[in-house]
Amino acid sequence: MTSGIILRSFSVMLFLISTASFGAEDLPRLNAADSLFDEEKYTEAMESYLSLFEDDFSTPSMLLKMAYVADATGNYPFALYYLDRYYKISGDRLTVGKIKDLAEANDLSGYVYSDVDYLAAVFSKYKIVVFALILAVLLSLTFYTYKKAHLGERPYAVLVIQFFLGGVLFIMVNFKTEEKAIIISNQSLLRSGPSAGAEPVTVIDRGHKITILEKSDVWSRILWDGDEVFIRSSRIKLI
Repeated sequence: MTSGIILRSFSVMLFLISTASFGAEDLPRLNAADSLFDEEKYTEAMESYLSLFEDDFSTPSMLLKMAYVADATGNYPFALYYLDRYYKISGDRLTVGKIKDLAEANDLSGYVYSDVDYLAAVFSKYKIVVFALILAVLLSLTFYTYKKAHLGERPYAVLVIQFFLGGVLFIMVNFKTEEKAIIISNQSLLRSGPSAGAEPVTVIDRGHKITILEKSDVWSRILWDGDEVFIRSSRIKLI
């Protein structure tokens, strides 16, 4: 009986997640953009993709197509941006080779991917499904424990499992990796402090990938060549 409750709860979770992730108004727009891409109308397709992207909608296939158009038009920082976003949600290791080739061709730094990055990508890919499954199991076990308590029983083994799964959920919700960004403007000046009057450190061109330590609307504190420096937030794009 408990397994039946779990399966029904999980099915409901997946249905709610799928309907929340893909709004009815987004799919026709995506299909229209894909049709433009297939017809090699890349400029129009990119405009449609960007409109969807600005509405917080994207799919792995869409990100790859955006990267293709950006690369074809010489906009390599955004090609790298879309490829990196694709990697983060797909865990496709073949993408790393393309990213590294594009970065090396433009003499860019910061594009190093470790096993931790791969695990984070895989985690991101399956996070919603795993979260829904654990939540469904927890709800079912809570109902089971409640019934047993009314019968005067104390299922300690079930309580241990609940405690463990609750800890896993807590880790999933609070799991974070280093925040990364790509420089999107040429001749970006790095300063020693968050002020236009702070001492200049160096000037870097677009395309480099950097680690964000702290971000505000005006200035961001970043790591560059092992040092903490500041850059205007308008010159970077978070991945």
